[in-house]
Amino acid sequence: MIAYIDTSVLLKLLLDDEDGTDAAQQLWLDSRHLVCAEIGYVEARAALAAARRANRLSAGGLKIANAELEELWAQIDYVPITTSLIVAAGAVAETEGLRGYDAVHLAAALKADSTVMASADKGLLIAADRNGLDTSNPLGP
Repeated sequence: MIAYIDTSVLLKLLLDDEDGTDAAQQLWLDSRHLVCAEIGYVEARAALAAARRANRLSAGGLKIANAELEELWAQIDYVPITTSLIVAAGAVAETEGLRGYDAVHLAAALKADSTVMASADKGLLIAADRNGLDTSNPLGP
């Protein structure tokens, strides 16, 4: 299985207190490989920093989470952000009514020939389903 994970799923692999962590870890184990757009890295770093600012992570916890992100990211096949990907994302943003980065994630999943789109974003999953991808929500149905 080629599973595309958006940033919400990536964060569930990094933050143990997140709902859906177990399901995200199982997806990681069950997948032949995982794919994510390059922006997933930036989104994850920003979310981890926000968790630190909100005192959900200590300074040490942020350092550990960033190190774990580096380890995970080295194992993920990432989709580069190119002009053609951005144009495709613009098209799916328009046709599917998605926000910008969600459209980039869907366009990247389609470009990577993913079989499954994993996300905690129901709108993104609905759009992925309409575009022929199986879907997985770590938070459940």
